[in-house]
Formats: sequence, structure tokens, C-alpha cells
Amino acid sequence: MTANPADRPFDPLDLYLDGALHGAELEAFERRLASDPALRRVVDQHRRIEAGLKQSFEPPAISISLPLHAATPAPAARSASAPRSSFKFPAISRVLLYAAVISIVAVAAWWQLTPRSTFKAAPLTMGAVFAKLSSNGFKPEFVCTTDEKFNDTMQHRFGEGLLIASAPNIELIGWAYSDNYGQSVISKNELILMAKVDGKETLVFMDRKEHEPGFLGFGGVKEAPPPGMHVFRREVGGYVLYELTSASSPTLADRAYVPESKK
Repeated sequence: MTANPADRPFDPLDLYLDGALHGAELEAFERRLASDPALRRVVDQHRRIEAGLKQSFEPPAISISLPLHAATPAPAARSASAPRSSFKFPAISRVLLYAAVISIVAVAAWWQLTPRSTFKAAPLTMGAVFAKLSSNGFKPEFVCTTDEKFNDTMQHRFGEGLLIASAPNIELIGWAYSDNYGQSVISKNELILMAKVDGKETLVFMDRKEHEPGFLGFGGVKEAPPPGMHVFRREVGGYVLYELTSASSPTLADRAYVPESKK
């Protein structure tokens, strides 16, 4: 039969470490401590561990809530006739408890301080931009009402003018900034032209060629277009254009030109 822990005699070492020895019991233990080097080493070891827990393992802004029954108040002074009614862990268990607390605090601190930069969002795609703009009714962020304003916008943004030759089946709606997505298809400098060709929504991603991924012959932007759509690439002057359309051939990119080169 297993003995009831409450009936076991208390270890005077635990009581001494907890400051619960008084009077004759304290004097007797201190005499034993003075004459027993091994006991002094055990006491010193426990005190170093407790001091280390207080000084060296304070996690930044971390709160650890323990069950109420785990919080044991410091024992009050006992009279000689007062019954011992609480159970104390033996010395070996105290060491294991310290080790467990140190491990928990170390793991919590590591989690708190580890950079999260390894978790990256998926790259922006032309299809994702098209879906977003379509869901918003293809509403532009700004509009160029004349060829002059269109050309000035390109000149200001990229240092070189550009125009799209007009045609009866082309409706230029306006512009969108990829900056609003936090990412980009070509680069953070690109502009996105929103238009309708034969009544079908079409996008043209515009940027300088030197900003294109894979510049100098490494392939450029390569991605699978959404179902039923196509991507066409064209270089015009210092620009690279990517047209995303449901048509089987490009329209807007093929009608783009640098004004000075128009014949």
C-alpha cells in the first residue's frame, strides 16, 4: 500500500530552504550545516539555482499563467504543536522542477525573439491583379483624358514617353498602381493600364526593361495565365509591356509606340 504523502516526515532541508525552520529546529540544522560540507554544497547549489531563476530567466513580455493549485504560499511559522499539513517536494524533485521551468522559459523566449521573415507571401501574379480589378468593376485609380496627359504620365514615371494608337475597338479606361498590392509583377515602378478591347477587359503591365526580372537574357516574367486568357510580351523603346487578354493575339501592346518614333 502506498503511504499518504501527508503522513511522510518533512525533509528539514526543504523546510530550511523555504525559511520554515525556527527555534530549536533551526539551531539544530545550522549546527549540522556547519559540520557537514556535503550538506553545505547542496544548500549552496539550490540557492544558486533559485538566484539564477530570478536574475537570468525573465522572458520579454511573456506571461505564464499556472493553475491556482500550483501556486504555494510561503509557509508561516509553525509552533511546536502545529501539525504539518502540506506536502513538500524532496530535494531531487526541486532540481527537476527548476530544469523544467528553465526549459519552458528558454523556448518561450526563443519563440518571442525569432524573426518571422522566413514566412513570405506568395508572389503577385497578373491573374491575381486581373481578378481584383474585375471584382472592383475595373475602376481606375487615375485617368488620362488625352494623349498628351497619357504621354506626360509615362514621361514622368519612366523618363520616356509612350502612347497607344487609338482604334474603334479600343477603350482606355485608366490606370492602377501595383503598389497598392504590396508587391508587383515586374517591379515596384510598374504601371497597369486598364482597357477594353472589343468589350473585353484587358490589362497591360508596363515598366522599364531594366526593371524586368531576368533582364539581360534570363527569361523575364513567366507565369501561367488564368484559364481562357493569354499573356503577350513586347518591347517598345526602353519599355517592356505584358498584355493580359482573352484574345488570341495582342492588341494594345502592338499599338504602343514612343511618340518621337512615330511615322
